Amino acid sequence: DKEKYFLRFNKDSAESPDFRGINYVVPYAFSGYALKSANLNESSLIEIYEGAFTGCSGLTSISLPFINKKTGLSSNGDDYLIHRMFGKEYFAGATKISCDVGYSSVFMADYYVPSTLKTVIICGGVVGNNALKNINSLKSISFISVTSIASSALSGVSRLNSIYFNYDTMSDFNAYNSPFGGNKLLGTDVEVTFGSNVTYIPRYMF
Repeated sequence: DKEKYFLRFNKDSAESPDFRGINYVVPYAFSGYALKSANLNESSLIEIYEGAFTGCSGLTSISLPFINKKTGLSSNGDDYLIHRMFGKEYFAGATKISCDVGYSSVFMADYYVPSTLKTVIICGGVVGNNALKNINSLKSISFISVTSIASSALSGVSRLNSIYFNYDTMSDFNAYNSPFGGNKLLGTDVEVTFGSNVTYIPRYMF
């Protein structure tokens, strides 16, 4: 079924494919494709494998029901890193980003993320430690119905212009436990929008 799905697209014109009915996005699924955007939120997705979007040098926007896996996330490793779906192999137009990865001990791993990536929308699941670390091409990010956002989720992300929250469990955020508090992530021109699910905005969140 996975093979059949990916053969439906012309390699030069699959700029925004239809993911409906798809359970898995396998390694190298879109390697070298002219992919501009990917909306996986209408899929029946279970997992995005490491390197699924490697080689997508023109990708500008991605919308996800969760990061990497629907269930079975490990507290160690790279399960929480969005970088994982772009893989560890260099491709033209990619930016190398080093992230802390914990197994038996903490070490650094290098990932290659499209330098064109401007917009990320996360519509569920856990946004864990270092989830979007150092992806400085990002201009806009949305958190919608996620279950939690780690304090280091946006470590090093410093060029955001737009942030959207529609996330109702922010009461655990404070000056010491927020992806924004004290990190100077917000520039003078950033627009912060709160959706109808937000019932509480913590003190010192920004």
